[in-house]
Amino acid sequence: MDWYTFAAVMIALLSLSLKFARTFRAEPQVRALDRFARESGLALTAEVRPALVRRLTARERGYTIGAMTSVVGIGLWSITGATVTWSGIVLVAIIGLGAVLGLAVAEWRGAFRPVPDQPRLARSTIPTVADYVSPWQLWAPAVTVLIALSALGSVALASPAGLPSLGLAAGLTATAIAAVVASRFARAELVRRGQPAASVTELTWDDALRSAALRGTIEIPTTLGMASLSATLLALGLTPGLGNFVTWALFGVVAALIVFVLVINRRRATTYYLRRLWPEAAADYADAVARGAAR
Repeated sequence: MDWYTFAAVMIALLSLSLKFARTFRAEPQVRALDRFARESGLALTAEVRPALVRRLTARERGYTIGAMTSVVGIGLWSITGATVTWSGIVLVAIIGLGAVLGLAVAEWRGAFRPVPDQPRLARSTIPTVADYVSPWQLWAPAVTVLIALSALGSVALASPAGLPSLGLAAGLTATAIAAVVASRFARAELVRRGQPAASVTELTWDDALRSAALRGTIEIPTTLGMASLSATLLALGLTPGLGNFVTWALFGVVAALIVFVLVINRRRATTYYLRRLWPEAAADYADAVARGAAR
């Protein structure tokens, strides 16, 4: 491992360790809770606050541990002396993937906690995945992976002279395809789970947490697809004889995908479940936002 890589790994680990340590302090927990409440469009009450603090703290720790695990893996890989000329950006994507995986594990541990044997509030209709996640978000993994697969196939068929190995891109694409299939089954299983809510407030907040968990299942294959596309395009961009215009055009494709993901994850996406399942609460939230914007 060279000194630059060692320094980068140590700085990343130190930053993430400090972030992890902050999750044990009350003030960051309160800020995270307030932020989630704003994103979900709900008001905090005393009956749900303790459970929410536990779930959100677990999410933050899972996210951080996932990122730290990726950084450690990168460090161990570097010690072996294995290098690739375009590894920098791809490894950043791998760190992001580790963070998303850690977050997903934390989300699912909370979502699949044992349902207590107690009276529960009955619903008039049974929600589906489409009630928690917008159509744009549901299509995002398939679209991203399809673009990555098309790019990989096109480059492999063209096989220009001097093309670097596409092994990593192929592995990421295969993993992304498997993740798309797995996430579909996982979403269906989560929605079939019972909701241990004894009041409307508890049920509304459980819907908010369920929506967040379902969005987490979408982020994994989407991130994998973007990492695969990045690996393919970077390998093609490093092929001798490829013009600068084509290289920048390839990076433009990645940038467009990033913008697409950011757009579909805007705030209205986090309150989508509210508009579908709790229209009156959604109307109150929209009025509150409008009043705040008018001030």
